[in-house]
Amino acid sequence: MEGKTLKELKKDWLKDPEIRAIYDSMAFEFYIASVLIRTRLKAKLTQTELAERMHSTQAHVARLESGKFLPSLTSLVKYCEAVGQKIVIELTPRK
Repeated sequence: MEGKTLKELKKDWLKDPEIRAIYDSMAFEFYIASVLIRTRLKAKLTQTELAERMHSTQAHVARLESGKFLPSLTSLVKYCEAVGQKIVIELTPRK
């Protein structure tokens, strides 16, 4: 029997209304995590290399990229500086 891909498992799990509600409530955390990961990969850095630049640990970088919580602004600034980026904060009206 062939196993399911992660994408297929996610699709199946999100059919459950309770799981979907939890997932949707964390959309912003997942978005931030995906931006961080894409930025690190674009900079061609491993988590360990990035941690060294941040004067931190690989475990800390992994937590920042996990999507399980919102990182502090201080951590985001250090992360961005370590990958040669800057943070731009923009407030816009809700739709």
